[in-house]
Amino acid sequence: MLRVTIAEQNILIRRFSLEDAAHLSDYLLGLSAATQQRFAPHGYAANAIQAFYQQDPRLGALIAIDTKQEAIIGYAAFRQEAFQHDLQRYTTYTDLPAATQCMNYAPSVADAWQGKGLGKRLLQETIALAKSANMQALVLWGGVQCDNEQAIQYYRKNGFIELGSFIHHGCNLDMYLPL
Repeated sequence: MLRVTIAEQNILIRRFSLEDAAHLSDYLLGLSAATQQRFAPHGYAANAIQAFYQQDPRLGALIAIDTKQEAIIGYAAFRQEAFQHDLQRYTTYTDLPAATQCMNYAPSVADAWQGKGLGKRLLQETIALAKSANMQALVLWGGVQCDNEQAIQYYRKNGFIELGSFIHHGCNLDMYLPL
């Protein structure tokens, strides 16, 4: 658990638990349509979120809570070890560590909080978790959509390296951060 101040607000960053599913659902459903379109590692209903996290012990997440509003304002899902469906693509990248040493990472920040440093704090905490689990890289979960230039620039600025592109519901760019 970490308490930080961002934009003069007290924020609590902590591990997600299944008891948070209804609040996480409210957060996800409250995102703008444009933001929802860019974030889809799982369904948005509370029961879908619970089922998702119960299926695989390698899955986890961090949530950021605005303590004044008592609401989730940021979320970063992760999975220790690459997904099976990504392995064939990952093996074509010579710079990427072994799949067992990669943590998949899918961040999301509430529209009103974007550009204020919350995403950076979630990234820093995810890096700390990945390092404590002896991971060698963070890999963007599902890549980043090729037309999401703002996100691509954000990831580049934070040290992510482009690996290549792939097609799945449009063009996506695989990027990773060596740890």
